[in-house]
Amino acid sequence: MSDIEPNKQYTLPEVAEILQINIQTIQAKVRHKAIPHQQYGPRTRRILGSDLIDYINQSKVEVVGKGAA
Repeated sequence: MSDIEPNKQYTLPEVAEILQINIQTIQAKVRHKAIPHQQYGPRTRRILGSDLIDYINQSKVEVVGKGAA
């Protein structure tokens, strides 16, 4: 989680990679407002790093770092 920058805006594919879950799962969580996001136009959504950190802490999602076994 230390790689998440609180002031950076992440795309949904980036969030899916960070959380190591399917992009459709992220899209569903955004659609159901489980993860706060900003919407720029009909298709462009961004998740603020601080909101992502809060979501991880709240839901206790385990983030697996790159290169971890």
